[in-house]
Amino acid sequence: MVVDFWVASICSLVSFCCVALFNFLFANQQFSITKTTPCSQACEWVLPLQGEPEGVTTMIIDTIQNAPKYFSLHPLFQKAFEYIRETDLQAIESGKYEIAGAGDDLKVTVSTKKGVKKEESIAKFECHDNNIDIQLCIRGAETIGWKPREKCASPKSGYDAEKDVRYFNDEPDMYFQLTDRQFVIFFPDDVHAPMIGDDEIKKLVIKVKL
Repeated sequence: MVVDFWVASICSLVSFCCVALFNFLFANQQFSITKTTPCSQACEWVLPLQGEPEGVTTMIIDTIQNAPKYFSLHPLFQKAFEYIRETDLQAIESGKYEIAGAGDDLKVTVSTKKGVKKEESIAKFECHDNNIDIQLCIRGAETIGWKPREKCASPKSGYDAEKDVRYFNDEPDMYFQLTDRQFVIFFPDDVHAPMIGDDEIKKLVIKVKL
């Protein structure tokens, strides 16, 4: 009976400590959305990476029908994704477009080009300081390289303020593929190498001003 009492007491103490730790994490941590594969299910919420600045949101990959899940991440996301929803993506021609009422805060570029070799894309391994990229694959299969900026140790050049771009000599940590109506959101901490592929890729990019 004494043994049973001590076993029960220890189990209760461990359970209490686990609940306390869980509550502490939720009370004191900011959360970020991290998705590395398209999914029709609910978002996966994870704790920030060690050393990640508070409030930073990392790369998101999903399908266009799930876009409303991300409206709350930026005041302009809803307008950007509504533009995509209301646009005839198959008919739209390559070029630059404006979104009514958005001014310079949202800039749209549509391109139809043959994919490039991995080495050619990595040569312009880039990220942006003042804009978020929403990149949508309209047609084709686009492979993209990615690495967090905090792990990039070899800047290729200084910051180009006019184009809002930085380049790195580093290699991507991972590659993923977008196909029809799948999108990726790149935040300033996401260094990326897009347009890798063997065939023609039609895509739409919206620059979202921070």
